[in-house]
Amino acid sequence: MENNNREEANVKRAVCDEVLIAIRRIIQAIDLHSRHLVRQFGLTGPQLIVLQEISRLGEVSVGEIAKAISLGQATVTGILERLENRGLIIKQRSKNDKRRVLVQATSASKQLLEKTQALAIRDGLTSLFNLRQINLNPAEFTVATFG
Repeated sequence: MENNNREEANVKRAVCDEVLIAIRRIIQAIDLHSRHLVRQFGLTGPQLIVLQEISRLGEVSVGEIAKAISLGQATVTGILERLENRGLIIKQRSKNDKRRVLVQATSASKQLLEKTQALAIRDGLTSLFNLRQINLNPAEFTVATFG
């Protein structure tokens, strides 16, 4: 009985270790992709996600963006300030409710998104290669690639 418990504990420990290693590898892959985004487009991953969401939703409030991408409103506000400084978005108060700030994409952000989408296939293939290079097993590879 005692040997059974010990074996079970060892198996659990081994599984936990494998999960932690897999998480570390996925984080490493995300980090590689983020660095590439900054070099190629001058955007962080979260900035790109926010721009894509604004483009998808049209004129949208800060709270709606935060909810759609599962980030805190304060985090989104900081991202929006940086995007506004680069001329990629316009913020304005709602005419109906002065407490609400509405955000919309500029033509510069639309052009940038077109570039990111045009290169997404090529970069996606590069990312797949990079994921393979860091020795992800098939399950980790699937999670890192497809979410």
